[in-house]
Amino acid sequence: KADKNKNNNGSAEIKFNGIFNTSTGSGFGTNTLDPTAPQVVKVDDSGNYKVYDGNNNLLGVAPASSKGQNLMAAIESPLGGPKVYANPTQTPGYEFSITGSVAANDSFTLSYNKNGFADNANGLALAELQNKDLVRKSTNTGTSNDKMTFNEAYSGLVTGVGISTSQAKTLLKANEAKLTQSTNIFESVSGVSLEEEAANLIRFQQSYAASAQVVSTAKTIFDTLLSSVR
Repeated sequence: KADKNKNNNGSAEIKFNGIFNTSTGSGFGTNTLDPTAPQVVKVDDSGNYKVYDGNNNLLGVAPASSKGQNLMAAIESPLGGPKVYANPTQTPGYEFSITGSVAANDSFTLSYNKNGFADNANGLALAELQNKDLVRKSTNTGTSNDKMTFNEAYSGLVTGVGISTSQAKTLLKANEAKLTQSTNIFESVSGVSLEEEAANLIRFQQSYAASAQVVSTAKTIFDTLLSSVR
């Protein structure tokens, strides 16, 4: 955990940027920080950041121009000389920054949080799961690249559902069009138009009346012919 001295005159805060290595080469021991690992930061009169180990030995100095950012990568020994840590993610295995306004003689400390008090490490570890390759790909390629992250799996799932939904909607519209076309064809063949049937009834009625008139006329002519030969 990282703490600032309660007697600091500045308003700066210290925070971890990340823990990258806790095994070989790191500043971690068994449930503790190694005494030779960076543990204390003190601000000098020039605003430079002096970094000490647990035995109060000066490890290096980060110039004031660094503004306290990424101190493990910034500290030099001596000031203006070579970097103390070529790869802070390996040694000491962690990185931290001091952000805000500092004053001369302000100090900050790092310590191993044994009891987990006010520690969000579990939350950070849980959040980091989204970036780890923990999900097996549906198609095993037979190579080492056969896994993906939760983010990739979720994105693939959402994309797949979206594509399937879009295809289903398109298919539904096509089938609805076919149904409408088939219904129209069926109704054009077997459907009954009341107006058309009424017109046909009137036409048939008129034809029947005309035929009856022809029969009546023929009967009259026949009767006349019979009367003339009597």
